[in-house]
Order: sequence, then structure tokens, then C-alpha cells
Amino acid sequence: MAKIKITNQQLIHMMQEYNELNKGLLGILLASKLREFINNNGVRFNAVRDKQDVIFTKYILFDNGNAVMTEAEEGKVSEPVFKEGFFKEDFQKEMNEFLQSENTMDV
Repeated sequence: MAKIKITNQQLIHMMQEYNELNKGLLGILLASKLREFINNNGVRFNAVRDKQDVIFTKYILFDNGNAVMTEAEEGKVSEPVFKEGFFKEDFQKEMNEFLQSENTMDV
């Protein structure tokens, strides 16, 4: 088994691709390989997702498990509401540092 270095952002994308692949016919055909892949890397996936959740809950206001969003003005996208004393720039900086940090993965 080979080991590769990837960023947390790449790992999150792999997890999303795995979830999509697992839903279709290709997921059925590759079930044993996908199961092996998850057995080797599932702990990493969960750790990255948990850390990402910690960063979100540190900065962003949640209500019943959902992020509280601003009212969107016409032609604009609504944004999450930040907790008092926490700022968007600090959130973006911490999230970017987290997403760019590297992980070792078994393939």
C-alpha cells in the first residue's frame, strides 16, 4: 500500500466523491475496493470533518444545528452570522490554514 500526502481540502473533496460514487452502480461494482479504502482512511476522514466542524462552531452562530444566515439582499448571497467577538477574516484565516495543512493517506 502506498502513502501519499494530500491537503485537508483534497481529503474533503475525496470524501464527497466517495459519497457520490457509493450511491451509484459504479459503487456496487467497486464495493470491495471502496470498503478497503474507507477501512484504511476512514479515521482520517472523520478527524478532518470533526476539526472542520469545530472551526465552524467556534466562529458561526448555529440554531438547532443549522447556521444562522443573514438576510440576503437582492442579487446577493446570504452569509453566516458570526458569534459576538468573532470576525469573518479570522474565520477565513483559520479555515484556510486548516484546509492547506497536509495529511498522509493510504492508497
